[in-house]
Amino acid sequence: FPVTIPTQDFSISRIQLNSYTYRSKIVVSREWLQDEAVNAVSELNVMLATRLGRAINAHLTTGDGSSKPTGILATSGGAPTGKTTASATAITATEILDLIHSVDPAYRTGPNVALMMNDSTLAAIKKLTLGSSDSTPLWVPSMREGEPATIWGYPYVINQSMESIATGKKTIAFGDWSYYVIREVLNPVFVRTDELFLDNFSVGFYGFSRYDGKLIPVGAIKLLVQA
Repeated sequence: FPVTIPTQDFSISRIQLNSYTYRSKIVVSREWLQDEAVNAVSELNVMLATRLGRAINAHLTTGDGSSKPTGILATSGGAPTGKTTASATAITATEILDLIHSVDPAYRTGPNVALMMNDSTLAAIKKLTLGSSDSTPLWVPSMREGEPATIWGYPYVINQSMESIATGKKTIAFGDWSYYVIREVLNPVFVRTDELFLDNFSVGFYGFSRYDGKLIPVGAIKLLVQA
């Protein structure tokens, strides 16, 4: 007998990734460049890259999408709440577990699934234990080289732009991070300017990079929010 194949309509929406330019500048004296024994230009480029990286990371985490990327913590377009804690100043092991299970199972497996928090939140989690006798730690250090420490069996990433534990703050994110799409426009550009600061016998070094980021779809990552 012929079988009727069911059909279901679906919709496709268009999300545009823009590009926001990040800039950093360092001006140093020519005397310093001439007298420095190390490869000063290389060190200056590392400084510029570090500055740019910190600024970009902050916006990819907390940016509101207005003249900057839409960060993972953005009120509009960021990750939704998966679990709200009972306390404004503490986190429990079961609340982290509830956060994990608030994410669809399709986004809980794979190499890009992880928890994200800042270092002070990690310190609080390391103090948590499981069981009535408080004998089992929630945070489990790696016993094998090359394997990460885990929380509830999942690896974690430290991001110092994540919010610290306090009233109403978004302290932990969990999900599949491959769904947070980052657009990098070509490679960062580093430029040396010898003429602009010549009056002061100085040299300028500039760094430029262009980025945007959005979470697609928003349910792939969810947040733990303090009460």
